[in-house]
Amino acid sequence: MSDRAQPFDAWLINLDRDSGRLTHMRAELAAAGIAWRRFAALTPDAIPPALRPAFFDEAGAPHAPLRPGEIACYASHLSVMALIAESGRPGLVMEDDLRLAPGFAELARLLAAAPADWGFLRLSNAPKSACREVARDGALALVECWRVPNNAGAYLVNPAAARRFIAAYPRRLRPIDEDMRRVWEHGCVSYVALPRLAELNIFESSIDAAGARGDAPARRRFEAARRRLGGEPAWRWQLRRWGLAGAARAMGRGIALSLRKRVSGRRARPEDHLLRR
Repeated sequence: MSDRAQPFDAWLINLDRDSGRLTHMRAELAAAGIAWRRFAALTPDAIPPALRPAFFDEAGAPHAPLRPGEIACYASHLSVMALIAESGRPGLVMEDDLRLAPGFAELARLLAAAPADWGFLRLSNAPKSACREVARDGALALVECWRVPNNAGAYLVNPAAARRFIAAYPRRLRPIDEDMRRVWEHGCVSYVALPRLAELNIFESSIDAAGARGDAPARRRFEAARRRLGGEPAWRWQLRRWGLAGAARAMGRGIALSLRKRVSGRRARPEDHLLRR
């Protein structure tokens, strides 16, 4: 199916053994009118030689306590980003366990409305911190989040951001979504669709099936990566993007929602995080 008529190329990451997921996604994407191509997801025992130094030392030991499936997932996303960087066209990257919202069919309009500095447009991430609207097309908004939510189920990436993200980390020490959300490290400005356009993890995880988790708790794994990677602290990036007044509003909203949850037990809805102008 040709995708030259739409303003982005679309890639679906799918393991050869997951034919049921492929059938499901074929129907979802047909309903949304999205032309796409399949990328055969990499497996832990078939990481390309060019990518192995990012995950393993010369003796074959992992640089970080990532699960084998996390490494293969990350390598698959990097491979697709390399194709997008080479193409010179924006790219839609999708995993194969999504349920698409009706608004997914409007991606071309969302892309046209995006600010000029966009690097990633995150489509499957519900905001979990204060956010501000930067663009709108009808009922669909793009927001900038105080803290970018994780998961890499569906996102648009422009070619320059793909190149920048690929070059950002000589060693990959965290899962793909944890690195993507750390915008202060790689410098690719990320906006989030509100409401989100895809629900992730509707099937059993292929990553969990590909190997046991490392024995270090997640917080400890990521803290070790931060110490080894260095780079600009998050607060400096946030102040540059939001300014003092914006930072105060964002932190105030976070405190207010946290207190409300403690008092009433009500969890914040994604739209509760939106700061009104």
